[in-house]
Amino acid sequence: IPFGNTHNKMKMKFPSDKVYPDLSKHNNHMAKVLTPAMYEELRSKQTPSGFTLNDVIQTGVDNPGHPFIMTVGCVAGDDIYIYIYFLSFLFYLFIFLWQKLA
Repeated sequence: IPFGNTHNKMKMKFPSDKVYPDLSKHNNHMAKVLTPAMYEELRSKQTPSGFTLNDVIQTGVDNPGHPFIMTVGCVAGDDIYIYIYFLSFLFYLFIFLWQKLA
């Protein structure tokens, strides 16, 4: 079943610096690792089912976390394609931080 990504198509109409989320008050690994340059590079990619970087990070954007509990702040949408499009670049950093701080 294809994943609906009309929200990402709308965001692609704007420069990445205008839609990059404000993560300054977030306490999750995604917020610590994601940079505007990474966002710019990865935001146009999507898996065959339509899963995008915005879908990967949305949970971390919506849930800033707890001051004393560091969460991951991202999700993997579809199996192998997440690795091909995002994991090799972005999730590796999340996993590294998670293991380092755990």
